[in-house]
Amino acid sequence: MFSHQALAGNATAQYYRGFMTEHGFGTKMDDASAFLFYQVAAWGQDPNAQMVLGYRYAVGVGVKKDCDTALRHYKPIATQGNYIHQQRFFPWPSFVLTLSVSRVVQSC
Repeated sequence: MFSHQALAGNATAQYYRGFMTEHGFGTKMDDASAFLFYQVAAWGQDPNAQMVLGYRYAVGVGVKKDCDTALRHYKPIATQGNYIHQQRFFPWPSFVLTLSVSRVVQSC
């Protein structure tokens, strides 16, 4: 189901396909393919994919550690108004979310 929707351009389906590929759920584990699915999903403004890529770049999971790229993925989450993602990763009041993103990147 996710494969068909991912191929049709559904960003959320692309995120889930990446997750399933990364962890080997119903498919062979393939981190490089998962990364591509996450990247396409992030381009489609999927907040989960943006968070995964932000983390990967902040920590250096499967990619070279790059704080600027991590910030490019984290920042939209803080500005899109997605309360659930903001609270999960930035548990501060919304008026300091931009500072919070900067702190995450400064720590990497």
